[in-house]
Amino acid sequence: MSRVFLAHERTLDRDVVVKILTPELAAGLNADRFAREILITARLQHPHIVQILSAGAAAGMPYYLMPFVRGRSLRDRIATGPVPFSEAISILRDIARAGLRAR
Repeated sequence: MSRVFLAHERTLDRDVVVKILTPELAAGLNADRFAREILITARLQHPHIVQILSAGAAAGMPYYLMPFVRGRSLRDRIATGPVPFSEAISILRDIARAGLRAR
């Protein structure tokens, strides 16, 4: 429901991820859903969850910034083939711990 870009924040000399809701995606309930995503994500506080640095709108497009974390995404890992059971358990354990502490 959004577009994600890698950008460089010049002021603080760091790479960030910019998640933008484009006008074509903002139709219907998507804008409200994106606003809820921002609020919910901003409340999450856990070492395994990337924090929101800031949020706003530019040229009518809502966005938020998050730190860029180098490494493989879970999607990339899954695309390489079956995940061994022990690795899957480790991933799920980290996700569950983050979910429990984020409440």
